Amino acid sequence: MKVIASGAVFSFGTEPGVPEMTEEEIRAVVDVAHAAGIKVTAHVHGAQSDKDAILAGVDAFEHASLV
Repeated sequence: MKVIASGAVFSFGTEPGVPEMTEEEIRAVVDVAHAAGIKVTAHVHGAQSDKDAILAGVDAFEHASLV
């Protein structure tokens, strides 16, 4: 399962560079996925989205350009 924690330059409906999911939102997805035995990959681009995904307990990163 993949979560979009991006922090990308062109985030729809948010300010540029702002993560698209909060740590709490990511954690909610991670908790449900892990309870079902599913691993979670975070799609991240910025330092804040990297940090949020790590603290939320994701299993892997995709496009983690600043990690």
